[in-house]
Amino acid sequence: MVARIILFGLFLAQWFLVWMRLWSNQGNLGLTQWLACLLVLITAANTLATFSRELPWQNVLAASALITLVSGASEGFAVLAGPPLTRFVAAGSNWALPLIWLVAILNARGVARLILRRWRKSTAYGLWLVGLAALLAAFFGIGLRFFCAANLMLQPKSITYLGLIYWAMAAALALVVATPWLIDKRPAEHLPALQPMITWMLLNFLFASATLLTNSWLVTVIIVMANAVILLVVFTD
Repeated sequence: MVARIILFGLFLAQWFLVWMRLWSNQGNLGLTQWLACLLVLITAANTLATFSRELPWQNVLAASALITLVSGASEGFAVLAGPPLTRFVAAGSNWALPLIWLVAILNARGVARLILRRWRKSTAYGLWLVGLAALLAAFFGIGLRFFCAANLMLQPKSITYLGLIYWAMAAALALVVATPWLIDKRPAEHLPALQPMITWMLLNFLFASATLLTNSWLVTVIIVMANAVILLVVFTD
């Protein structure tokens, strides 16, 4: 419990440092990259710790290994296939690739569980959960690319519809493979945790800030509106 609180506090502190650095427009690219890399590490650790509240650690680690394996293979295939497929993570950050996919997929699943909690008893719940989480993970990738562009002083690369579909399919496959390890087998039902959504919203706020810095107003509006709809659905009875 104490470790989870500390990790969440570290995540909040590091998120704030990266957000402030994003708006400072200072030219030290090395420091900016270092802060972003540390945010990836802390966010991944915080995400795993969050899921350990509901699942045994062996389940969390097994699901994480499967997700990183499938997502890593999908990134490799995107490189081999070339355009119009695009990588989820910008080139030059291969070490962070599995962690970023892990953060995107697990937190997207956490948000999807909150959205679909009213239909938990539905026979199609599992399919809806995988499908919605996959779409949210692909949406995460859009903001991620603009964040990389703002942080690395690059032009945000175009994202094709085929690329988005590919990201969603890769996320769905990773979730299907990992789902047996992500099922809470405790007899009593528990409300889904809010922390994945908090992590999700903060990261998307970071991405929306990046789209503003790259003058991508339409993407900013899409990110803000999409997350507003998520909050409305989650907190409306």
